[in-house]
Amino acid sequence: MSSYLRDKHYQNITITKEGMSKINSELESIRDRVNITANINPENKLNIYYIIRFDDKGFKITNFGDVTKHFDEAGHFNRIFYILECDKNKLSNREHGKSIEISFVTDGSSTSKIIVQDDDKSWVNESFLSLDEQIKKYKNFNNIVSNLYVGMLIQFIGVFTGFSISLRTADILSSKINIENSLVFTFIFVFLLFSNLWMYLYPFIVTSIATIFPSISFKKNEPHWLLKGCLQYLVNLSLIFFLGYLLKLAIMFFK
Repeated sequence: MSSYLRDKHYQNITITKEGMSKINSELESIRDRVNITANINPENKLNIYYIIRFDDKGFKITNFGDVTKHFDEAGHFNRIFYILECDKNKLSNREHGKSIEISFVTDGSSTSKIIVQDDDKSWVNESFLSLDEQIKKYKNFNNIVSNLYVGMLIQFIGVFTGFSISLRTADILSSKINIENSLVFTFIFVFLLFSNLWMYLYPFIVTSIATIFPSISFKKNEPHWLLKGCLQYLVNLSLIFFLGYLLKLAIMFFK
């Protein structure tokens, strides 16, 4: 590894086509400033290439114009790697020489990051700060909705609702059952049914929120994120009302 390295992991970033181009322009500026150095050793000359993945296909590309072309054509664009390196860095297995890697991945992992390394500390700091400043312009606020505390709130509301529904249902059904402590047994039975249903419903709700408000995303000319969120919310609400309707039918059946 080179003598100096700076890295950073990113969350809550939405990259547009314009954003991709501006990040690339910043990389090209860094490359050009190095490559115009007088009497530069050929093995220190910097080159940029890109690795992209979309629609279950992956490509390694050297022309950024092809990147934007694929981005426009893609149904689901889910990752891009910008890699700037010199032959010296490549041949030494990244032990020496300049290199920059920027990645944005939508799979929810922590692989969206920037890594800058070289034996020149000032170049590492300057390059890292200029790119980081550019990337931070594309920060989104999805973490307001998609975070641990929202998940805890959903869990609390779900358990409280399940408890209330179970208690009310048990109160109605227990009068139809002629056994000792029928209210207690009916409540336990109904609450167990709800618990098993909630075990599948809760991950579905949390996953839906993470899908609507992802940490890392690529934005194309598609419905606004708020519109997409409203549509998904209506789908989830419809499911909840459907389940409530089934429960109402069950209560009416035992009356």
